[in-house]
Order: sequence, then C-alpha cells, then structure tokens
Amino acid sequence: MKAPARTTLAVLLSLGVSSNLALAQTSAPRLALATSHAVASTSSYDAAAARARIAHADELSLSGHLTAARREYAAVAELQRSHNVLPAEAMWKLAELYHSEGSAQRTAATLHELAMDAERFGDPELQAKALLEATILYRNARMPEKAISCAKRLDLLMASPHISDELRAAVGSRIRRT
Repeated sequence: MKAPARTTLAVLLSLGVSSNLALAQTSAPRLALATSHAVASTSSYDAAAARARIAHADELSLSGHLTAARREYAAVAELQRSHNVLPAEAMWKLAELYHSEGSAQRTAATLHELAMDAERFGDPELQAKALLEATILYRNARMPEKAISCAKRLDLLMASPHISDELRAAVGSRIRRT
C-alpha cells in the first residue's frame, strides 16, 4: 500500500490525541502567520482595528455572548479576506469557539475553510495543521467522505518540501501508520 493511502486509512482509524488538546497545541503558531501574509492593497486595511475586533470577540466569548462572538470573528475574517490578508487568527478562534460548544462538524468545516484560505495565501504549514484537525473532527463527527477528502489533501502536503520536519513529526505522532 502506498504511503498516502496508509495515512488516509490511519487517520480514519487512529485514536490520536483529543481534538481539544490539538486545537490548543496548534493555535499558537497561527498568531504570527496572520500578520505575515498581508498583501498590499489599494484600499486601507487597519491591522490594529482588526486585532481590536478580535480582542472584543474574545471578550464576548468569555462573557458568554457566543453568538455575538461568532459573528465578530466571522466578520473580521471576511474583512481580512477582502483586503487580501490571511484570516488565520479569526478563523482559528472561530473554530475554537465551535469546538468549545461541542460542534465537531462546524469546527471541522471552519478549519477546512481556513485550510482553503491558507492554500490561497500560500501557507502550506497552516493548511496542513487545519487539514489535520478537520480530518480528525470530520471522522469524529462520522463524516467519512469529508474526512477522507481532507486526509488525501494532507497526504499531498506532507510530500511538499515546504512542510517542516517538525510538522511532519507532529502529524506522524497524531496518525497511526498501518
């Protein structure tokens, strides 16, 4: 069996680290990535205002206003996309919020969307992290077709020279090879 097929199968069969821990473990690197992918735009993008809105959404979430927090994270992500800025932090926090509410399917869909954003902005490391989490969450949500699709894309990324050895090791530790 080829390595990509083994990885796909292994992801679907793995018991791995809980998604809660995985989201916490992979959330730190995304903060630096969010600011590194800004592309010059003719219209004015205010990064400080976006950070302030994310901080406000954090406060809303902590105070129990989850619907308002979700709307704010999503609005910041849309604003950033419209200004050619990778919405890594806003999307990851939105996924974390869905995850804290116990919605594996919505969390996975948000991370899958983040993976597509990362692909568009040329960030294969973030794309791989988001795809890994989405794969596991789709599997846990009993959505095998989506899990397989994400796992196949993750397999392709793992062959990329743009993926660090550290990330390859992290993915390998989360996936039981058969």
